[in-house]
Amino acid sequence: MPQENENVFIAESQSLDVDEQKKNDILSVIESCNDLQDFIKKLKEENLIWYFIGPLRKDENITGQINLKWEKEFQKFEQSIDATHKELKSSLPGQNFLAYSTKDNDFKIRFENEEKPIEISNILRASSEGKVYNISLGKDSQITATKKGSERHYDFTGSSSCEVTINWQAKDSEGNSIDCSMTVKLDSGGIQSVIGEPKFGGITSSEEVLKLVGQNKEVFINGKTLYQAFTGMSRSVDDQQVPAEEIFTKDPHISP
Repeated sequence: MPQENENVFIAESQSLDVDEQKKNDILSVIESCNDLQDFIKKLKEENLIWYFIGPLRKDENITGQINLKWEKEFQKFEQSIDATHKELKSSLPGQNFLAYSTKDNDFKIRFENEEKPIEISNILRASSEGKVYNISLGKDSQITATKKGSERHYDFTGSSSCEVTINWQAKDSEGNSIDCSMTVKLDSGGIQSVIGEPKFGGITSSEEVLKLVGQNKEVFINGKTLYQAFTGMSRSVDDQQVPAEEIFTKDPHISP
C-alpha cells in the first residue's frame, strides 16, 4: 500500500512587495528595541518579519543598524536561518520558501508564489517527533504540522479558511484496494464541507464511504481523526464527495 500524502497548495501569490516604507518601518523597529529577541517579536506583531527574513535581510542599512546594536546575536540568528533552510530544503526539492526558527524544534515557513503542491508530508516523514512546522497562509492564518509516531497532525488557525485535498488508499468490503481522494474546506472549526467530486473507486454507499474514510489512521485535522472530522460536518454524508493525498489551498481573498 502506498504512503498517504499531504500536499499544501497555496493559491494566492505569496510574493513580498518591498518598498521604502517597509524598509523604514524595520529601521524604526530596530531603533525602538533593546535586544534582538524583542526586535524579532516586534517584527511579527507588525507583520514585517517575512520582509526582514526575505528581501530585506541583506539590506546594508538594516544590517548595519542591527550590527551596531546586536552584532554577535544577529550572526547567530543568520546562521540559524541558513541551517533551518538547509534542513527543510532536502525535503522540499524545487520549492522556493523562507524559513526561520526562534526556539528549538519550532519552525516558521512561508512559500513563495508557488503554482504546484508543497509536499508537507515529506517534511514530517523526515522529521523527528516533537518538531513543529508553522506554514503561513497570510495574515493571521496558518497550518501547523506535527508528527506523532505514524500520525501526521494538521491544525488550522486564523480567521480565514483553506482547502485541503486528502489522498489515501483503503480496502473495500471485498478486500480490493481503493484509491480515495477528497477536497474539503477547512477552518479553525475543522472540516466545513466537501468541495468538488470526491473519489472512492465508484463506491457511493454512505456506509461504505465512511468505512473507507475510517481506514485513514495517519491524518488528523484540528485534533480529530479524518473520520471524526469528516462525520462532524453539518452536511449529510449522502451529499459528500470524497478525493487521496492532502493539499492545503489558501483562501483566494487572503493577502500575503
